[in-house]
Amino acid sequence: MSFFSNLSSYIISAVISFLIGYFGRVALEYIRKPRPSRKIWMFHDGEDINIITSYAGRDEKELGYLGYKCDLFCAKKVQLALQSLYKKSKINIFLECESNYDIQKQVVLVGGSAHNRLSKEILSKSHIPYYIDDEHRLINRNAPEIFYEAKEVNLNFTEDYALVLNCINPMNRRNRMVLIAGCRGLGCEAAGQFLYEANKEVHSKLKENPNKSFAIILKCTSHYNSKGNPTMNGIGATIENIQFFEEYAE
Repeated sequence: MSFFSNLSSYIISAVISFLIGYFGRVALEYIRKPRPSRKIWMFHDGEDINIITSYAGRDEKELGYLGYKCDLFCAKKVQLALQSLYKKSKINIFLECESNYDIQKQVVLVGGSAHNRLSKEILSKSHIPYYIDDEHRLINRNAPEIFYEAKEVNLNFTEDYALVLNCINPMNRRNRMVLIAGCRGLGCEAAGQFLYEANKEVHSKLKENPNKSFAIILKCTSHYNSKGNPTMNGIGATIENIQFFEEYAE
């Protein structure tokens, strides 16, 4: 009787050990697997990520530099999102006018052509499918008749469009560069919130073309209170279009 009892105990222990080992390996593989939200960024964990936002001028009173409010909001939301995804990386925020950042690292550019010199340089490249013109319109380079622009009601922008671009960093082709720009400030602000919330819809679409450069067009909306200020609950963004594209050196 004791023999069968010992055998049963041995079998049960072996089965439990096997299950623990199996599910432990599955859990480890899951942990090591890139999280869905990382598909938007495609950065390397453990290496610095520099967020470079637009420069609004110099504050002579404080003897410092100023950034645009909507762009700074976006930059901070992006920093929070990246900190949750890339635990081993140092996430820095710089103004474009500063000289102590390294553009060859993993980079996020915040702000459009009008305010961020680096964004203007990237959007001028012929293989990038979209650019923002002097009238603040987001234009499809291959089909100029297709463009997006903000809508204004009573001096408030109630609808805007934003571009989220992920491409090879032309300063160091080993790294990725993400560019976030709105036709107006509303677009940039809403895009920051959109990326912070790690939208499931965009994950499923990017899954179809992993590791490929892409441009996302976001339709952004905002509602205003009686004082003419946008309410945070009223700011949102939905995907208007996603375009994948090939890259080449210029």
